[in-house]
Amino acid sequence: VFDSENAHIRLGRAVSGVLSDASQHFVVHGRGVSRDHLEIFWEAGAWRVRDRSLGGTWLKSTATASSVRLLGESTMLVGEGALCLGRDFIFDAMDEVTIFFSVG
Repeated sequence: VFDSENAHIRLGRAVSGVLSDASQHFVVHGRGVSRDHLEIFWEAGAWRVRDRSLGGTWLKSTATASSVRLLGESTMLVGEGALCLGRDFIFDAMDEVTIFFSVG
């Protein structure tokens, strides 16, 4: 759970050197995860996700019928869903990095 007014979250293999003091960072490892892979932030009254990677981030939510690839783009997070870093969803892959979210 994050405070929406001050939240700025970054995820990647090694993001510690690229953050402002207001950011929170999480180091994640997996095939296809970039050093500074994505950020989740609050903007204009909504949660947003921005892909910062070379390989992309896939989004699947109650608002999308299938997975959508983000590559250097940002979009609003709506409902419940998941983000998969570096590759499309393969639920039996041991090295897949999947982040689940619920926005309400």
